Amino acid sequence: MRPPWLCATDRSRRVSLVLAFALNAASAAGQLPPLPRLALDAYPASVRDAVSRVHQEALARSTDADAVGALGRMLHAWEQWGAAHDVYARAQALAPRVFEWH
Repeated sequence: MRPPWLCATDRSRRVSLVLAFALNAASAAGQLPPLPRLALDAYPASVRDAVSRVHQEALARSTDADAVGALGRMLHAWEQWGAAHDVYARAQALAPRVFEWH
């Protein structure tokens, strides 16, 4: 009998576990995923300042999982899936035991 987290019907859980192990290994080796470069000009003018503020905060506090995660949430909200994934990966590496970033 296989453990429940390896159930063939729950592919996303398996992928999450593999990603978590990979991130923990990278974190242990001292390698953090980089923060992505953002094309802030591509955002509507009405939200550019808010996105820019959160991005600058994440850059200034790049080893703080909360600051990095806040950027991930902002990018996720604006459907910037690839960039949000990269930022969440960094937040996970910084705080692997915090459920919010997984």
